[in-house]
This record gives sequence, structure tokens and C-alpha cells, in this order.
Amino acid sequence: MSRYIFRRLLMLVPVVLGVALFIFAVMDFTPGDPAVMILGEGATEAEYAALHVKLGLNDPLLVRYARYIWNALHGDFGVSYRTGLPVFQEIASRLPYTFVLAVVSTIIAVTIGLPVGVFSAVKQYSLSDNFALGCALLLTSMPTFWLAMMLVLGFSMKMRWLPAMGVAGWKNFVLPAIATASSSTASLLRMTRSTMLEVIRQDYIRTARAKGAKESRVIFDHALRNALLPVVTLIGVNFGVALGGTIVIEQVFAIPGLGQLMVNAIRTKDTPMVIASLLFTAVIASLINLLVDILYAYIDPRLRAKFTVAKRRKVSA
Repeated sequence: MSRYIFRRLLMLVPVVLGVALFIFAVMDFTPGDPAVMILGEGATEAEYAALHVKLGLNDPLLVRYARYIWNALHGDFGVSYRTGLPVFQEIASRLPYTFVLAVVSTIIAVTIGLPVGVFSAVKQYSLSDNFALGCALLLTSMPTFWLAMMLVLGFSMKMRWLPAMGVAGWKNFVLPAIATASSSTASLLRMTRSTMLEVIRQDYIRTARAKGAKESRVIFDHALRNALLPVVTLIGVNFGVALGGTIVIEQVFAIPGLGQLMVNAIRTKDTPMVIASLLFTAVIASLINLLVDILYAYIDPRLRAKFTVAKRRKVSA
């Protein structure tokens, strides 16, 4: 297992380098001059040229890319053109808000989507199953920003139960978490239902029932455990997307998270901020995928057996 993890971490290096190069190329080809954004439109051409030399903007693309990677390896991700603060400091100040929103929305999605999906599979074609599928279809097709605004109108403007925006306390994260979890809950419900229906038709499920095993044990110990692999993958993907910054939700509820930070950086062509934010998102997504693969081994005993056999072969060799 440790060898597998080390190999996956090594694969993360070319991913980060490729993402950084792609972002560098895109930001270089887009219109706009960082010197104008920093100095304003009232500066002279000499001041613009001097700043270009200071920032190294006159160097070729690959030279600037290599210099950025070298500085990043030493912990220097640059300074924001817009605020003049270190990029890492800006990301660190925004990360807690996005992290809390991602964690709470994922908990809501798992708490609702997983059991309802199992129940729908067990009660296939029943009234409750059709109702759950209808709700999932409604949440999937419903625009997130529209749902967020309806939640604000209902719970903030009409009932005045929860705040509409800001991050003053835990109540501020209730509505954003519900809006973020809506589509994740629907996709998780449908994935759980489809995988459970596929598993409960297998021969070993019929054998377990023929042996007189309790239905709850058949469903949760035999069926659900073998149906969890694609479900865990979907949970990891949804969590990675939420942690990368739910841009629409953060804009609607005025949450100063990573999504809002990236949008503002792209609008102002704040190249160091854009590169660092997207690199951080790429690294987080890769680490979450690695964590999901590790969880596979604990969910499916067959995968643990493969790692054990590979380790024994290595020792015997």
C-alpha cells in the first residue's frame, strides 16, 4: 500500500507542472496588461516599461514558467497584482470558509442521498421510489443559483430565520450548504440506487437470502458494501469540486471563499493569484482521488487481498 501511495504522489508532479504551464499559456494569450492594473491608467509609458522589467514580463513564456516553478519550490508563489499581498496568504485566509462549506454540504448529501438511495433500491417501483426519483430529477435540473436565491427569499427575506449573506456565524453557512448539497444529493441518490439494484440481483445475494440471513444484514452487510465503490468515487469528486470553490454559491451569499477569489483574480488578470489558486485546486483534487483509492482497499476485501499478494511476491522475490 505504501508503495502504491508513493507512486501516486509521484504522478502528482507532472500533473501540477502541466496545469501550471497550461494556465501560464492561457493567461499570457488573454488580453490585458498587468502593469496597467497595478499602476493604473494614469502612469507613463516609461513607468509601464520599468514595471515590465521588474516583473519579468518581457521574458519568454517558458522562462517565466521555469522561474515561477523554481520560486514555488522555495515557497514563493508570488504577490497578488490586485492587493499586493502574498498569494499564499490570500489563499490561506479564504480556504477556511470554502472548507467549511464543502464539508457541511458533503455531510448533508451523504446523510440524505445514501440512505434514500438504498431505500429506493429496496422498494423499487414503489410510490416512495418514484417520489425519491422525482425529487432527484427536480434537484438535478434546478439551477443552483435559482435555488440559492429562492432559499434567500424564503428563509431570509420572508421568515427571517437565517441570514442572507456573510460569514459571521454558523447560521450563515446553513443556506449555502443546502444549496451546494442539492445537486450532490440528487446525483448520490441516483448513483446509490443504480448500484444497489445491480448488486441485489447478484447470485450471492440470493444465496444469502436462501440461507435465512436477515434482510437488514443482506442489504447493509452484503449488498451495500459491494455497491459503495462508485458511490465513494462520486462523494470524492463532489467534495473536490466543492473544495475548489463553489463560485455561484459564494457570489450569491457573499462568502469570501476560493471561488470568489478566483473569479476576481481572472477578471483583473491577476496571474499569480490565478495560477496559485488553480494549482491548489488541482493538488487537492489529486489528493482526494488518492484518498478515495485508499478507501477502496478498506471497503472491498478483494483489493486488500491484491495488495497483500503483491507485497508477499515482493518479499519472496
